[in-house]
Amino acid sequence: MSELQSELVASSDGTNVIQLSKPFLTSKEIAYLKKTNIGNSDEIRAYSLKKRETFEFLIRLVKRLHFPVRILQYCSYLYQRFFLFSTNFTRDLKWHMEIGLTALFISMKMNDFIKKLTFVLQESNTARSLHLSPQELESQRRTIMGLEKTMMECESFDFRNYCMEDLLVKFTKFFKLSEMESYISWSILNDLYLTELPLELPAHHNAIIAMRTALLILSSISNHSLHEVDLHKINMRPDNDSLILGVHQMLEHYIDNYPTTFLKDAMLEIHIDDEPKELVDKFLTVKIDFAKKFPSPRGLHSSVPDQDLLFQPHDSELGKHGCIRFLYNKKKYLDEVSQ
Repeated sequence: MSELQSELVASSDGTNVIQLSKPFLTSKEIAYLKKTNIGNSDEIRAYSLKKRETFEFLIRLVKRLHFPVRILQYCSYLYQRFFLFSTNFTRDLKWHMEIGLTALFISMKMNDFIKKLTFVLQESNTARSLHLSPQELESQRRTIMGLEKTMMECESFDFRNYCMEDLLVKFTKFFKLSEMESYISWSILNDLYLTELPLELPAHHNAIIAMRTALLILSSISNHSLHEVDLHKINMRPDNDSLILGVHQMLEHYIDNYPTTFLKDAMLEIHIDDEPKELVDKFLTVKIDFAKKFPSPRGLHSSVPDQDLLFQPHDSELGKHGCIRFLYNKKKYLDEVSQ
């Protein structure tokens, strides 16, 4: 397959596709997919608004179902990848809530919270004050089941997903963070789920980004002294480009969205009750100071290869006239076909 992530193989029965899993995308690849499959700036803005609306509802639903917030990690990952790789944006935008429920249902199963889909839909409809007939509920269930297959294809049926929260707990214990520092780190991690960072970076990077952002914020908005952590102890560099970009992205997220974040509620619980506008100004100062010490890297990633079929429009009906083989490991496949 040389440098290709996917390969088409013609056959007498139809078209067979070999699709190599790519669990993480670069920022340029995400931008390319948005432009290709979502559209212009107005459509991307509409997607962002619907994503926020969907996850504000899913957060309420997760609490209603008494599930831990960490379930949103995989849910957000699936939801965002679906919109990046699906080629029917007009339909998908209308179904944004159904797509969110599909992502939640898959995430529940991945986290061993087994609930019947009908039960989840009933709770969802009750929370939205929707009163559906049995026939309408069955139609809704069939829609979710159909979306589930497409959503799993968008991630190449790759279930290797590590829990960020588990890693954050280990890191906060290892670096001996206080209870307040750990709580703010956890709140920031919950907000991180809803950014594009889960699409770009592995779990241990995102856990460190949440912890590092928390310590910077606490040291700037209170009399809390900065808790220095030596990342070399876990074989990571403080000037790691991914970590720097991640902290910049989280601070930007709070500058733009602070009133609707988990961090806002956490600040009130630790008795930091500054006005949101005042805190946003402080976040901006933190970002400026951090940028002076660690400038945001530029030009880190290579361009998107035009020949790579992973980034070309996907035929969701391919399974009806051909087949797809999903692969985790390129080397094993090459060894197999060379025999």
